[in-house]
Amino acid sequence: MKDPVSSEVQMLAMMDAKSLYDNLVREATGQAEKRAGLEVCVCRGSLDCMDGQARWTPHEGNIADCLTKVGGNSARLHDFMRHTFLKLEREGDVLAERKDFGDVTGRANPRPSKPGISERIPEEIDLIQMAMESIQNAPWE
Repeated sequence: MKDPVSSEVQMLAMMDAKSLYDNLVREATGQAEKRAGLEVCVCRGSLDCMDGQARWTPHEGNIADCLTKVGGNSARLHDFMRHTFLKLEREGDVLAERKDFGDVTGRANPRPSKPGISERIPEEIDLIQMAMESIQNAPWE
């Protein structure tokens, strides 16, 4: 339960899906698909019950990217595991930087390139394999 005196958020739901984030933070849901709209309402209700807040991060800032995609970027997860520090940027600041980048370069997104699977360090490949095995062996019911 959120402390009425404190302004700290009890839980953050981090995501790199911008459309999901947009639908979670706006009051009305304009979903054309009924099921997706219902799922957004359920997620929003869960966040409210846990005094949580939705936050968006670009794909390259998502520490779980390599755990959810084959060949996902694991550099952020490695940095987090080594330094136990995670810097969150305001969504508006990131989007403003991207807009400025697009105005100057004509490109839509300043995403850094990531190394191919053959160029990755061995412990990164081990981490991806361990994550995939734990997901496959999880008791999903």
